[in-house]
Amino acid sequence: MSPSQFGGCFLALAVLSALVALFFWAQGARFVTFFAGVEVLALGLAFAFHAVHATDGERVWVQGGRLLIERRHGLRHAHEVLDLDGLRVAEAAGGAIELQVGGRSVRIGCHADAARRQQVLADLRRRVRRPMAALPVRT
Repeated sequence: MSPSQFGGCFLALAVLSALVALFFWAQGARFVTFFAGVEVLALGLAFAFHAVHATDGERVWVQGGRLLIERRHGLRHAHEVLDLDGLRVAEAAGGAIELQVGGRSVRIGCHADAARRQQVLADLRRRVRRPMAALPVRT
């Protein structure tokens, strides 16, 4: 669903709620408008939460003998760089991909389905053996 469709869906639900509230206002049940307002507010918060987390995930690529990881979770963005020399790629408990080099350990793939994680795991293992690979790996 595109952002404009998502916004349109929210707008349609808000208008429907307002129409119901206006109907009851005209019938003399004015307290219904308060509950309709609370409903639209809660719906807006839920839609906003979903919109913020719609792009959660990781982007992983190999460049110049290093593994670059970009993570997005809500409004937080983090970047990590791991050297390919000595990098260990393993499947962690719960199916995530664990990357270890030196004393550092990074887990990726939590936002991908199991089939995609296995594909990324195999691709990362292959690229660690050939450190000059430059094509991106996306999770």
